[in-house]
Amino acid sequence: MAKKIILYLFGVLLGIFLVKFLFGNRNIACTYFPEGRVIDNLKRKELILTEFSKCQLSQLGIEQESIDSLLSVSMVHFSESKIRGMECPEYVLSTKGTLPIVHMVIRNCEKEATVLYVDTAKTASVRCP
Repeated sequence: MAKKIILYLFGVLLGIFLVKFLFGNRNIACTYFPEGRVIDNLKRKELILTEFSKCQLSQLGIEQESIDSLLSVSMVHFSESKIRGMECPEYVLSTKGTLPIVHMVIRNCEKEATVLYVDTAKTASVRCP
């Protein structure tokens, strides 16, 4: 009986080693829900900031490099987003679990994503030209 257990554990360890060796450290993410797929899609693309969004970021004291981290803690408001019938859908996002809450509007085209709006309120509270 002990011989069978030792042989079984040897096979399990060998299997774990082979799976780890063959598949390695792949960046595999399972995003099954629509919100996760949208955010994953936006994070994979180059983010371009409009002059208006750059102005808003500077007024709010948020660095441009932190947009990726804001996307990680954001939720998509599909009811407010303009998705249907558009070549480049526009998604309305807001952060969850951070204070202050940051609202963003991002246009998601095929090769790039453009940040159109970034503010702490849904209507513009930051004055930019």
